[in-house]
Amino acid sequence: TTLDIRVLPMPSPITANIPPLAAKCDDNNPWDMSEVFDITVNEGYISGGDPNLTFHYFQDLADAENNNLAAELSQPMALVHGPYIYIRVENTMVDYQGNHCYVIVRQGLTVNPLQL
Repeated sequence: TTLDIRVLPMPSPITANIPPLAAKCDDNNPWDMSEVFDITVNEGYISGGDPNLTFHYFQDLADAENNNLAAELSQPMALVHGPYIYIRVENTMVDYQGNHCYVIVRQGLTVNPLQL
């Protein structure tokens, strides 16, 4: 009997010292502390040049971990509420059940309140 074992590599995105997204004032619907950000600006930095990675953006860590596609943020511009978004970075390869190996990366953002 022959048994083939495939070990898929975990993605290895850069997870440290990720530049925060540029701060914004709470101009869009004031006082809700949500603003529209280009959430994809750090993809090149996070990927470290690896072309075999895909990025999925979520407001909530649990949604990122569970790959809740109904909660995935639209790209590249998304209305988000700080202080973080969570990026599910996946390999393009899949296991025998069609699942991707992934790493969650936390991306900081700042929405400044309007001054009275």
